[in-house]
Amino acid sequence: MKKPTSQTKGKGQKRKQQTSLCDQSTDEESVVSVHLDDDTDDSLHIGDDELTEPLELGTLSIGDYVLVEFEGKNSSLHYVGFVKEKDNSEVFVSFLRRKDSDSSKFFFPQVVDESYVNLADVKMKLPIPSRSGGTARVAEMIEFSDVDFSLFPSLR
Repeated sequence: MKKPTSQTKGKGQKRKQQTSLCDQSTDEESVVSVHLDDDTDDSLHIGDDELTEPLELGTLSIGDYVLVEFEGKNSSLHYVGFVKEKDNSEVFVSFLRRKDSDSSKFFFPQVVDESYVNLADVKMKLPIPSRSGGTARVAEMIEFSDVDFSLFPSLR
């Protein structure tokens, strides 16, 4: 006996089958080491020269936070990332999400977003952030209070 895949509604009309995706949570938590420095009072000012100079691999370390630019056909997007590995001309980055469009707070998304990035796409090394939150209900927020992100309107 065949099982119907959709319910019929009237003569000749079928109702589409609906599926929903559920957010499944687990008891496991991912562990990411974060370096903190709350003693910084200097704000980071970025000049145009600093954005055009390519970073050298030697200046980056595992555990650094970086600003990465992805070029599209008509525009470019910027993302904050956490360096997990480095290779000859690439770094393996775990990307963060911005809390609000005008915020300097970021968080690691539930669905991990990681990729190898060419060193030429890494625009700058970010200072050591401060951290807040991290309870069972609130995601851990990573704040770069010393960086003026208004220079990057396409930052996600």
